[in-house]
Amino acid sequence: MPIIVKLYLCTAVFIILPLVVVGFYLNIRFAELTLSKASEGALQTLKQTQQNFESLAEDTNDISIRILSNEGVQQFIKGGYNSTTEYDQAYLDVDSFMDDIIGSKRYYSDIQLYSTEELLYQRGNALPKISPANRSYAEQLQGQGFWSTSANEFSYYRAIMDFGKLGRTIGYEKFVVNEESVYEFYKNMNSV
Repeated sequence: MPIIVKLYLCTAVFIILPLVVVGFYLNIRFAELTLSKASEGALQTLKQTQQNFESLAEDTNDISIRILSNEGVQQFIKGGYNSTTEYDQAYLDVDSFMDDIIGSKRYYSDIQLYSTEELLYQRGNALPKISPANRSYAEQLQGQGFWSTSANEFSYYRAIMDFGKLGRTIGYEKFVVNEESVYEFYKNMNSV
């Protein structure tokens, strides 16, 4: 074997082959590190999304309880006003109360308060509607809230129970969650 072939063979075995092996090893390690970083980022995004939904659920439940336990709201739902002036004042009081408890929360596109007969208060501009199935289920739950989805709507319902008579439903609450809020929860997930 000529010396030049031996030189090329030695160069290939002792220099090029180790460089190729080290290159493959570094490539594999870099891919693992990249995958690990991407997984950590996705996990953090999922945790943040979970916290956002938990915050929405907790805030909605808290606001709902504050509404149904407010004496002014209870009286407003029961009705029985002697004049339109009394009714108008009660409506304004409920509206002021809603401003105070909703504050800067932008989760909701619509909040509705119903008597057992009709819509009494609406904050927002969605078509006021509560299905008989949701009405019936709210009554069965005796003041416990529940979430429901229907065509293009993500809503929270709760029966308003009469504090004067145990087990008597006097009305219903309906919170319609703003689609933009839900979109914001998921927006960051798509960028991971």
